[in-house]
Amino acid sequence: MEWAIQFKLLSETIFGSGESIPGSVDLEVVHDDYGLPYFKGKTLKGRLREEVENIIDKMKKIIPNQIEYDTYVYRLFGKAGDNLHNGLKISDATLGSSIKNGIRYGIESGLFTKEEVLQSLTEIRSFTSVNEKGVARKRSLRNLRVIKKGYIFYSQLYLERELEEQELELLAAGISSLRHIGTMVSKGKGSIEARLFCNGKDVTEKYVNSFIERMNKA
Repeated sequence: MEWAIQFKLLSETIFGSGESIPGSVDLEVVHDDYGLPYFKGKTLKGRLREEVENIIDKMKKIIPNQIEYDTYVYRLFGKAGDNLHNGLKISDATLGSSIKNGIRYGIESGLFTKEEVLQSLTEIRSFTSVNEKGVARKRSLRNLRVIKKGYIFYSQLYLERELEEQELELLAAGISSLRHIGTMVSKGKGSIEARLFCNGKDVTEKYVNSFIERMNKA
């Protein structure tokens, strides 16, 4: 079976690379050799793990003795520094294949450049920090590149074993509760809607509902 995460950008989003371009932007978005933005799989896995752990923490407050779910977290995501676990591996989140193939063809054919591709998918936004009086601080103006809202990204999930129902339920619950990614989420950036897909079919509700039913019976 082929598993994937799909998420749609509901607001402008910053997949920050940590790099700046003198005379252009103070924070560039992560993008490939064709100018296509992408979100690193390792970062996505970390965010997903946070959401799953938050769900389990809330469960423990309502339903004590849910220790086995901690075990599922380790089985899904592994432990820090453990590169040998046979759980979940997540690819970089990229735009759909049809878009990627079209862009690559256009660049390789000389129809446009990767810089033009990046500019068409993004905007430059300016931000300043203010003091306690609401006045802009000197030299605080920063130009950041943001990805336009509305684009849909896909990340493949690679499983070295068949997941148990409880693991799939936790995974779906974590994905559906993933509402923000990237940089400057406190400024309204990075709002998303994420879904779990199996063989091209959205199975989020199926496993989330199963998870809720299991909790109600606990």
